[in-house]
Amino acid sequence: MECNIKAPNIITIPVAPCTHSRLTTTESGVQAALHKLDTMDESVDGRVLSALLSVKNKYRHIFENFKKEMELQAIAALTLWQLIQR
Repeated sequence: MECNIKAPNIITIPVAPCTHSRLTTTESGVQAALHKLDTMDESVDGRVLSALLSVKNKYRHIFENFKKEMELQAIAALTLWQLIQR
């Protein structure tokens, strides 16, 4: 019985029944699966890199906003301190 359901990140290797073991595979089947795995790794690397760059850019934006907020709070604190001292 063969299952035709495929998950997006599953590599299938074609196998054939053998008398010595339960399953055996051909070298070409293994090579095809390895090539597919290499291709998948490259696409995963690209997605991971783009996700990391996106996180970096968002973090930089958040940090710059936080830095501006802290500068404004420092100015406000200094102004309040000067008003209290009068």
